[in-house]
Amino acid sequence: MFSGICPSANSQWLHYPTPGIPRTKEGNPDLSAPAPKMADGKPDFSGIWGRGGRAPDAPDALLTVQGRASVERFRASRSNNRDTNLAQCLPHFLLQVVPDALYKIVQTQGLIVILYDSPGMPLPRQIFIDGRPLPEVTSPSWMGYSVGHWDGNTLVVETAGFNDRGIVPVSGVPMTETTRFTERFERVDFGHLKLQVTLEDPQTFTKPWTFSLAPQLQADTDLLEWVCENNDDILRHMVGGR
Repeated sequence: MFSGICPSANSQWLHYPTPGIPRTKEGNPDLSAPAPKMADGKPDFSGIWGRGGRAPDAPDALLTVQGRASVERFRASRSNNRDTNLAQCLPHFLLQVVPDALYKIVQTQGLIVILYDSPGMPLPRQIFIDGRPLPEVTSPSWMGYSVGHWDGNTLVVETAGFNDRGIVPVSGVPMTETTRFTERFERVDFGHLKLQVTLEDPQTFTKPWTFSLAPQLQADTDLLEWVCENNDDILRHMVGGR
């Protein structure tokens, strides 16, 4: 069990050979082997992923006055973390933008589930790929509502329905009830993804902001548990505005 708000570890202590994956003659995972496919021929994104770079800071030129003020408050607080969602043990959406965070993709015919191994309060995420449209959201939430469709071999995921308490990890971009994400997942080969993320929000951006990540498969390991425990005691010893 992990407690407090320490950053994600650079390597896992669990070491269990991933069954059924291609390997080199030396026995190492062959990350350049062909990408696996589902029974219907679509790419299979299942696996543990991470360490694909980090989201850049949001370009000031794209921020509205309201968005710039929120980002500046985040940048002023992240030197001590006390006033961030992470320190408050609050959920984060899009945890794959956190450096060294790991996440597990579990893919079925009509649903993708993403499980996170990261600090804070990592909630599971559901992406429905059964053809349903985005619903009219009446109860905004931390993780929003995600649906996906196929553009050739690229999975396009649209997410909306957030509450106004979230923040994009690392960059500090605030999330509101009008925030919308579009992600494009492409499995290049067995060990590499291309992930393009576009954020749209008229309250925060003057036009959409797009950045790219390159997650790599993390074979022969598994996720560990993160728990925010006794965090009130930790906060009392941190410098900050409370």
